[in-house]
Amino acid sequence: MMGYGSPHFNEYLTPSLSSVGFPVSNMIQDCVNLLLDKYYNNSQECKSIRFQADFTFRESFRPD
Repeated sequence: MMGYGSPHFNEYLTPSLSSVGFPVSNMIQDCVNLLLDKYYNNSQECKSIRFQADFTFRESFRPD
């Protein structure tokens, strides 16, 4: 099983839940910056931004 983010209730779960998190604040900021660049500079360039996911493997992750 996997959850999203860093659940504060994880200490109550058995087995402890593995989770994945994303830098949501950074993603929002970059998205707004891309939109503003498009609007103010009439940018025609297609841009792509990649973000690193943060995986926290706990007891619920058991590789075969």
